[in-house]
Amino acid sequence: MKFPLIAITCSCLLTLPGVAAVSIVESGGGLVVSGGGGNDQSISFDNTAGGAKLIVTISGEGNGSSRTVESVTFDGVSLTEAIFYADSSNAFQAAGIYYLDNPPNTVGDVEVSWSGNVNGVAFGLLAVDGLVAGGPEQTAAADGQTVSLSSITDGAMLVSAFVANGGLQPQRLRL
Repeated sequence: MKFPLIAITCSCLLTLPGVAAVSIVESGGGLVVSGGGGNDQSISFDNTAGGAKLIVTISGEGNGSSRTVESVTFDGVSLTEAIFYADSSNAFQAAGIYYLDNPPNTVGDVEVSWSGNVNGVAFGLLAVDGLVAGGPEQTAAADGQTVSLSSITDGAMLVSAFVANGGLQPQRLRL
């Protein structure tokens, strides 16, 4: 039996000031599985090295109707949504990218609160230096595995979030 590949990809292009190099100060992530479903998931992140911008990617899936992200916080401080994209045509799936300028230099929880139950959430976490403050230069989202951005500025950093559910078939993302 074949299962359809359902995929959502969203990306944002973050701009570097001048020719400064971006450096990844800390990175982390993981999968939080909710079993019977839940509205809130969290994962711990160490930003004691003091990255100037925290970037969080999330992807979630569940059964049935669409849900939205009500909030994403780090150590109680709200992150700003760069892009969020959801599809509920077969089974609910969503991906989003969030950021926080000058996050607290601490070990804290990254928490996501959804408008309804999700079965699990994958987190990708980056603390970076060298990016300009504020939101992305551009964003794009699509069903499938390809997202197009109109142009790429020299020295920009591309961040993507991806979610896929292929039924009982294991899925791999190759970079």
